[in-house]
Amino acid sequence: MAGGAPYKQGLDYFTHDVGMSNDQKVEVIEALHGMIGYAVYNKLLELVYRTGYYASFSDREIAIFCRKNNIGIEEVRVILQSLLDEGLFDKGMYTRKNILTSGNIQRRYLRSCERRKHIILINEYMVISKNEIMTYNNDNNVDINSINGEERKETETETETETETAGVTVEMIYQAYPKKVGRGAAIKSIQRAVKKISRVELFERVKQYAVTRRGQDPKFTPNPATWFNQERWADEASLPESPPQQQYDLNGYTFDE
Repeated sequence: MAGGAPYKQGLDYFTHDVGMSNDQKVEVIEALHGMIGYAVYNKLLELVYRTGYYASFSDREIAIFCRKNNIGIEEVRVILQSLLDEGLFDKGMYTRKNILTSGNIQRRYLRSCERRKHIILINEYMVISKNEIMTYNNDNNVDINSINGEERKETETETETETETAGVTVEMIYQAYPKKVGRGAAIKSIQRAVKKISRVELFERVKQYAVTRRGQDPKFTPNPATWFNQERWADEASLPESPPQQQYDLNGYTFDE
């Protein structure tokens, strides 16, 4: 990927089935939690598809999610448990890795990406089989990388194993950082960082940091080379300043931030 455009991972939009409320699993969520349950489910889908086909949702992300959406942490945890129990998100994946995804989410993502030339999949986050994934590698010439955690080596100095890299490239980590300046120095600092922390873990830490910087003054965001060189990825991320209180537009089913 050196010198080329970065691979796009997330979706700009996803389809919302008009019959979603008639899905028995969604009906259970509404029966248990009312329209707030429905709203939380769709907000989480937005979070997932913005990343691609999965999203990390650890205690840190839950706290940020709740502050941004003016909802209590315990209420979200209860709703999330119902979503997992109903299979709207894969329970095993969330239990093991705090990752929100599902077979249907991954199928919809792959269908939405059929015209893309490259799709990077992290094997440990996939819940559909390799054979099913390959059904999307059709006449549209889709190049699906990292189905088995494999990736192309970028430099001779990279020594991580296939399991540690899991399809995450240095470029992906750079693109996830919320400030794009000094690319050359940033890439070198990332290459040094991944000798101390796995790419998968670093990628997640960078995405978490990017979430905390949303809506913040960019002049207070360190340049990427500085952030990686100072090992700021090891810091505890602080929550962003509280944004204006946001309410759900339940009548119009508008859940955009």
